[in-house]
Amino acid sequence: MTARLQMTEGKKILPLLLRNQKKPIQKRISDTHFEPAKNLFDGKAGKIFDFSGEKVEVYYAGEAHSPDNVIVYVPDKKTLFGGCMVKPKSLGWLRHANVMAWEQSAKNLLRFDADYVVPGHGPWGNRSLLEKTVDVAKKAAANPKILKKDFH
Repeated sequence: MTARLQMTEGKKILPLLLRNQKKPIQKRISDTHFEPAKNLFDGKAGKIFDFSGEKVEVYYAGEAHSPDNVIVYVPDKKTLFGGCMVKPKSLGWLRHANVMAWEQSAKNLLRFDADYVVPGHGPWGNRSLLEKTVDVAKKAAANPKILKKDFH
C-alpha cells in the first residue's frame, strides 16, 4: 500500500484485514500504527537505486490493482517484482483497482527483459505471468459484471 493510500484508506481497511484472522493476529493488526513513508519520490517518474553496485529500478507502469502501484526490476538478475499488478489467474480484490487501465499497464511491463517474475501473491515464474496478466485484465475489462461491482 502506498503512502497516500495508507493515510487515506488504512483505517478503513483495518476491519477487512481483521475479519478472517485468529485472535492473536487480530490484536497485532489492530495495534498497528499507520506511519506515512518518509522517503518519497515521484512514483510516476520512477527511480533507480544503487545498492553497492546493484542497480534496482522502481517503475510506474500505470494504474492497475491500485492507482499508484509500482514494480521493482533488478536488471542484472533479470527479475521483476510485479506485486499485485501481476495477476495471471484473476485480478482479485478490486477496491482501488482501475480494471479498464490494467491491460495497458500490464503491457507496459513487457518492456523489461525479465526471466523471472515475482507476483504479489502466488508462485514466481517467467515472463509468461505478464502475458497471462494482460489476458486476464483484457477479459475483466470486457466483463460488465466486474465493472458494475461496488467494492467500497
